[in-house]
Amino acid sequence: MFRDIEILEKFIGERSADDFEFRKKIRHISVSSLAKNNSVLIRTAIQVLIVVGGEKDMQVVQHFVDNEDLDIKNVAKCALFERGIKLTKPKYE
Repeated sequence: MFRDIEILEKFIGERSADDFEFRKKIRHISVSSLAKNNSVLIRTAIQVLIVVGGEKDMQVVQHFVDNEDLDIKNVAKCALFERGIKLTKPKYE
């Protein structure tokens, strides 16, 4: 996924040079897309949030780690890894 993120960062950087509000716009669209019932939209939104999202966005992404859709779960885990966020395993008594 790392190469995909590099390409996405470059694309977003180029578009942001022409449109100062571009990052803000795509962040808003991505956050809105997380509420949809469409695996492709959710996965794409998570990938975009790796580049443009903040700490609060990553907290929302963290909820997708437990998603029943394996593809969404894996993208969420990769997103958190890319941002340097370690998942904590629950401690069992």
